Amino acid sequence: MAIFRKSIFTAASPNTQFDDVLITLITLFSPWSWQNEYYNNKFKLQFSEYIKVPYVNLIDSGRSALQIALKTLNIKQGDEVIVPSFTCVVVANAVSYSGAMPIYLDTNQADFNANYERLAEKLTEKTKAVVVQHTFGKKVDVDMVKGILNSANRADILIIEDFAHSIKEDIGLKGDIGFTTFGIEKVMSTVRGGAIFTHKQEIYDALTHTIYELPKFPTWQLIKSLLNPIFWYVAIPLHSVGIGRFTIGAFIRSIWRKMGFLGIMVEDEENRAQKPDWFPAQMAPALSRLGIVQLRKLKKYNTHRLIISKIYHLYLKELSDSEAIDENRVYLRYPILLKDKEQFIKVWNLSRKLRVTLGNWFEKPLYGSTVDDQTYQVLCYVPSLTPETLNKAGLTLNLPTSVNMSKERARELAEEIKSVIV
Repeated sequence: MAIFRKSIFTAASPNTQFDDVLITLITLFSPWSWQNEYYNNKFKLQFSEYIKVPYVNLIDSGRSALQIALKTLNIKQGDEVIVPSFTCVVVANAVSYSGAMPIYLDTNQADFNANYERLAEKLTEKTKAVVVQHTFGKKVDVDMVKGILNSANRADILIIEDFAHSIKEDIGLKGDIGFTTFGIEKVMSTVRGGAIFTHKQEIYDALTHTIYELPKFPTWQLIKSLLNPIFWYVAIPLHSVGIGRFTIGAFIRSIWRKMGFLGIMVEDEENRAQKPDWFPAQMAPALSRLGIVQLRKLKKYNTHRLIISKIYHLYLKELSDSEAIDENRVYLRYPILLKDKEQFIKVWNLSRKLRVTLGNWFEKPLYGSTVDDQTYQVLCYVPSLTPETLNKAGLTLNLPTSVNMSKERARELAEEIKSVIV
């Protein structure tokens, strides 16, 4: 019976600290500042300097960033865009919303990135872009991707890099466009937000024009976003007060969700490959204000993630996606691949007893909580054509590396997992 043991959540506002709550409260109670573009401009400039990419635009989310990038690059009905199959449904949705057809690459055997070495097999005369996703922060060799396209005489195909798992200093953009999300469970969080960036001014100018025409971030969505980190900062400690699943925090969370305040990362329509009507939208200046605070701490966050991942790797290297720890990698989460469902359930149940809720990226191909065969049909995804993705989906768990995960708890978790997988 754990009464006062702090709960650790991989996905529930893992970056939130007291200074984040303080700026959120200040922002929430100063509604006259919500549309002050000063915060967007400041955040955009600081983010550009941090990632060492000169041209940055902000937008409401990473999924909108991809959709708007495709639109700006004139990708349309009848075109094809190659994407990973081991990803979130919102990536395929963004391609579908543009009118293009997503074409799916299977996953590597050795890690969780798409098998870009087989990219040439997917190329057709309709191929207009490739989305290169750096899954769990492990960098794809973009020069290799360029080489394959050049060998196929298709240097005209655009490379769009997905940095949703990998924001760091000098981000290393080599494609035509990069994009990322500032979602609540990502590398840094504005609760809801995203960025598109490029080294090419002509692309930046076109993106700026397109985003300027978008509607403002809806006020109701903004209020929900501002309430989110405050809620989790209060609720997470209360998840430790109670017995088993019956805790004060869990009770508050259920009430909050029923009232519609909690928000969800993937909306019901998106799970059905439909588009909610409120986005794409401009980035909310009020949320950029939160991003300014988060960005100051990002180097510290990423250093902590590396330290925690080294602890996990000492015990669980055989379950990981690499032989050695990469000092330059952003370990948003530490992924492990279990050998079967029985082992998966053992590790999941064990972690819950330790008051650690693991992440489940990606529980299924094109992950979304209620994604089903009908969604796959709409998005032209045939699971049997990506066997390695099927092998990994449902057997992958993600260990938390966030600033709220201590070295002692990480060591305990790794030791306990090691004990049940031998």
